[in-house]
Amino acid sequence: MGNKKSTLRFQKKSKKDEAPSVVSSQSTTQSMSRVMHGREFHNVESSTYVLPKDDFEKDRLHQQHFVVKEQLKGNILNKEMMTPLFEKGIYALDVGCGPGSWVLDMATDFPNSEFEGMDMADTFPTAIHPPNAHFCKGNLLEPLTYDRPFDFVQMRQVFNSIFFALGLRKQEWAITYKNIHAALKNGGYFQHVETTGQPETTDPTIKRVFEALASIQRQRGQEPTICAQLRPLAEETGFEIVHDFTYVVEAGWGSRADQLMADTIGTAIQGLAPFLAKEMGVDDHTGRKLVDQAIANFAPSKSVFHIHCFLARKTSSI
Repeated sequence: MGNKKSTLRFQKKSKKDEAPSVVSSQSTTQSMSRVMHGREFHNVESSTYVLPKDDFEKDRLHQQHFVVKEQLKGNILNKEMMTPLFEKGIYALDVGCGPGSWVLDMATDFPNSEFEGMDMADTFPTAIHPPNAHFCKGNLLEPLTYDRPFDFVQMRQVFNSIFFALGLRKQEWAITYKNIHAALKNGGYFQHVETTGQPETTDPTIKRVFEALASIQRQRGQEPTICAQLRPLAEETGFEIVHDFTYVVEAGWGSRADQLMADTIGTAIQGLAPFLAKEMGVDDHTGRKLVDQAIANFAPSKSVFHIHCFLARKTSSI
């Protein structure tokens, strides 16, 4: 496949964009970031992404990558079929790549393949990375105008927004899938790994916190139960499902990977504490206590989350 670097039409930055601008939430100056309660958040008017975008969040996303990798026994689904393709050399894209953990890991493991990472926030590495790994800013709701089609596109957890379920409005999923479909070669593969935003639990505190999260999502036009609708949507978009399964995360009481996943879910929820407190009608201090208690109750209540995974093949043009 070679290591020719592809370009995306919104990749270039002007000099004034090279240094990130951060303002407080009280500032009226237009900025790409805002600071609330000591955490840096996105300040993009068209985006519903609510998690922080600071160094603490980058660390959480790196940890999350390796936890998910351990749970799924690797970075790719259906390894028996896909590994030989990556070893031979293919062109792959990770949409919503966050700090680039999957791209960096895969580029190291498969030096004959070429990898692109794209995210709305430039939290990915810009200087030090394998020669077959490239990154740029981009918007999933716009056509992915790279200079050649992809053999493989991944969309993972993208818990990068506590999962993409916290990053996309309900009607935007169809647009996103169509853009991914259009970016693939005929016969190319689409891998999607998504975590449910609502746990199965009997604990009243966990229910209160996550019902507040679901309410926030609905107010933003998002669908908390979107995971159950993604496979049918992929098929409607022109994909053939070739592999799918659901992983049960025994949050904090199952395997070591499940315990670590509970930690990364908990850290993500803590990042949303100011929003959750407001939705629950309590002050920030009380809200943080409720969030911390909910996290502490994952294991004693034997709460579970689900990771929905599928690998699909592009079979037609739309």
